[in-house]
Amino acid sequence: MFHSKSSRANAVVAALFLTFTLIPLAPSQAADKVTRITYSNWQFAEPGRGAGLLAIIDQFNATHKTVQVDPITIPYASYGTTISTQMGAKSGPDIVTLDYDVFIRLQQAGLLTDITKVIKVPAHGFASYDSKFIIDSKRYGVPWQSTGYALIANKALLAKAGVAMPKTFEEFLAAAKALTKGTSQYGFAFR
Repeated sequence: MFHSKSSRANAVVAALFLTFTLIPLAPSQAADKVTRITYSNWQFAEPGRGAGLLAIIDQFNATHKTVQVDPITIPYASYGTTISTQMGAKSGPDIVTLDYDVFIRLQQAGLLTDITKVIKVPAHGFASYDSKFIIDSKRYGVPWQSTGYALIANKALLAKAGVAMPKTFEEFLAAAKALTKGTSQYGFAFR
């Protein structure tokens, strides 16, 4: 979660903890008025996950009368560029989910601000990945998600090539090279 140099009440930040990033917000509204916050996330468009995330927002909106969240969907293919452009122009959604590389560029550009005092870290802490969002002892965000990756091997392909299952990086690299056959067979691939 990232917060700009203008701020709303800490309660708004806490209520929106379900997000990853908080960016420039308008001045606080009177307590008897509804504060509307826009939140963008490319995942809103994903089958299954999008509906689940939108249901969380609906539940939040149903239980919070003075703060309402308006979801904004921007397709993943243009998300980072769109958000970076909007933030550079001092506009865009109030809350955004960012890939880490986009977070770093926006933080280095001075478009994010220290939210250390407005984020209450749970007693059990956040995932270890949280340390990535603390720069020079200042918190610029909280993790939205952390994806675990696993190496999956094609044992039949290894056996056919007479290559043992790698146990070290050097063995992995040698196996990947040995199993690569032009563009028809790759010894290693990833998304």
